[in-house]
Amino acid sequence: MHDVRTLRMLSMIVLGATTPVYGDVAPVASGIEWQHERLAVNVDDVAYRDLFAIIASKTGVEVQGLDKADGSASLHFEGQPLHEALAAVLANFNYVLIEAPMGGVARPIVVAILGPRPELPAASGAEHTRDEPLNDVSASSTSREPYQQVQGWVEQGDVQALLQGASSNDRMTWTLSIQNLARVDADQARRVATRAAKSDDAMKRVVALQVLGGLDSREAAIVLGAALTDSVPAVRRAAMVGLMGQTSPIAADFLQQARGAVEKQEEGTDPNM
Repeated sequence: MHDVRTLRMLSMIVLGATTPVYGDVAPVASGIEWQHERLAVNVDDVAYRDLFAIIASKTGVEVQGLDKADGSASLHFEGQPLHEALAAVLANFNYVLIEAPMGGVARPIVVAILGPRPELPAASGAEHTRDEPLNDVSASSTSREPYQQVQGWVEQGDVQALLQGASSNDRMTWTLSIQNLARVDADQARRVATRAAKSDDAMKRVVALQVLGGLDSREAAIVLGAALTDSVPAVRRAAMVGLMGQTSPIAADFLQQARGAVEKQEEGTDPNM
């Protein structure tokens, strides 16, 4: 097991500086309620950063990338399940939602905000091909349906349906399918996640690494270790967290190398800076 100091040190090199705290979120709190696993939000013209911060504090969800959450919002809804509420609150952002429990290790739900979601069609005329980087609007507005569908596949042990879901263009279906495939057929999940870890889409890389983190093997550790140098902080975090749950010697080597890099960096830091 890795101690808290190791985890914090590795987080420094993988994630960089800690996300700053924005403003006084106390006035926002009265408009946000979390009771009986349901979220109610009634706020007007509230900065997204404050909104996400207070939702995180009340629900236990870990929110990353607050520095990319510019703008403000007015939202009003009552008693929504967490996933549907998050989809509504994050509707204007491109984001990654990482489900928690993998491999029997309890982890909080993580939301990594990657930036604002461009308008469709994109003004730049950029083409989105096989790795569509935008959240699918229909998936966000009807998130309950993919959950029920994938849950049905899991209950039936339908590996082929899950594999088909893991090739879906619907972001929610894809994410749920690859995550749940790991619970039904670990070998298939490892192969699918290894391919997805090389995707051009940062969200897919993050989810794939989270899945691999729950599939303890030398092959998974190699993919996770390679991702420690990814250009996207959320991807590096997923790789680091995944490696913390691996038991193969090569995983320990990757973590030791990362720790050594942090210590070397600390030695070269000027205390007067």
